Amino acid sequence: MKKIIAITAMVAAAAGIAFAADVSAKVKLTGSVFDYNADTKETSALTLKNHTSHDWEPDMELTFSGEKAGATVKYKTLNEWGNGSGETTTAWKIWLKPIDMLTMTIGSWDTTLNQESIDYSKSKSGIGSAGFTFSLAPVDGFTFDATLAPGFGNKWFDKTDGNDATLAELGFKAAYSADFGTISGIFDAKDTFKTLKFGAGFNGNFGPVSSFVNVLGLYGKRSFGDDDDYADKVDHLKDGKEQFQGIRAEIFASTSFDALGLKLFVPVNINLWDGASDDIKTMLDAGFSFRADYNVGGYDLYLKVVDFDLLKDNFSMLVKPGVGFSVGECGIDLSLEFTAQEKIKIAVPVEFTVNF
Repeated sequence: MKKIIAITAMVAAAAGIAFAADVSAKVKLTGSVFDYNADTKETSALTLKNHTSHDWEPDMELTFSGEKAGATVKYKTLNEWGNGSGETTTAWKIWLKPIDMLTMTIGSWDTTLNQESIDYSKSKSGIGSAGFTFSLAPVDGFTFDATLAPGFGNKWFDKTDGNDATLAELGFKAAYSADFGTISGIFDAKDTFKTLKFGAGFNGNFGPVSSFVNVLGLYGKRSFGDDDDYADKVDHLKDGKEQFQGIRAEIFASTSFDALGLKLFVPVNINLWDGASDDIKTMLDAGFSFRADYNVGGYDLYLKVVDFDLLKDNFSMLVKPGVGFSVGECGIDLSLEFTAQEKIKIAVPVEFTVNF
């Protein structure tokens, strides 16, 4: 009898350990019912695209949180060009809390000043890689993060005989929250302080309106419009000289009235160098994304309008009315998409999503 009780206790303990971790997954498949491209005069129907995921919506996430330590693993299927099979990447993180006011994180790390919630990807205030992060919370409302981030498989400090020492990414973020809202600031240095990003942000509520403002500065070879993958392939960005690139402001506001929700995101860039020459010049870029949602009878009727090239000569705009609804555990999004550039493209995209 004692043996049976002991075995039962061991099984219960093992089950408790096994189920202490939270597992969540998301399957999202996209396609198009109909497409027409006025530029190529191509008409197509019933296209199924390859599955891809983003940092903010991984395919699978496993999280364990104890009193003093925890870990997270994220699985993502990425596809740079939207075709082909793509590749699966992972983000690993372990955190531990030796004392109440200090948290150490080893592995994947990312942070942002404030993130818009229309596309969840348009803010340029994000910094992050993988490395060693030290987070302090000495008083209520105040946090400070310092990160040494070489990335997986790389060295943060490296010095060889006859060569100068090199440093990888060094990042800082400070934030203070109170009744009026949250004030935050970031500083990020890469490539032995050859590429710098710095900025400050504020978010708060003003009656029924929730809003934020980010203000960023960038020093280096690249502008706010050049992502790392693109810049690494372009000679004038790889070989250009480091200098102050410009200033970017990001403004976001959202509100709701009963069943109606409204969101607006406006980024503005003041670029002091076009990246293609050594000539200093001022170039203003501005754009916006807008989304309106109306929920009725279990259906989300929405309209999305995007134009991030407002001041350019070539007209470019996306207009996307659509509807979102559920069939059991499956969420379905069906829309009519108009993309106006030199020629008009018309599509009827569809998305199927199951979270579990």
